[in-house]
Amino acid sequence: IGSIGGSSAPNDNPGADDDASGIAVMIEAARIIAQNSMTFDRRIEFHAYGAEEVGLWGSKALAETYSTNKRKIAGMLQLDMTTYGHDDQSKTIYLVTNDTSSVLRRSLMNLMNY
Repeated sequence: IGSIGGSSAPNDNPGADDDASGIAVMIEAARIIAQNSMTFDRRIEFHAYGAEEVGLWGSKALAETYSTNKRKIAGMLQLDMTTYGHDDQSKTIYLVTNDTSSVLRRSLMNLMNY
């Protein structure tokens, strides 16, 4: 599996990590939810986007559709490049902190430590 390199780093193409790893995590989360017959107070949707490296086309199209239809979103978890890191031996999980909710990040950290 390959990925599209940008002009700023044409040789930095992490391949299967961008974003087969995120898809694998998403499928595993869906499997666990289904296997345990889990239910939630709010709807949970799983999305995979295309053409993100060329301008966030997939996610932008979905956001525009939801905005047009006045869909309310309580939260969103984006799983891009979940296994990417500079140290292959590190077990550290990094969460993006810019333009994200500290409450949702804390909830995710609590869930990971459960």
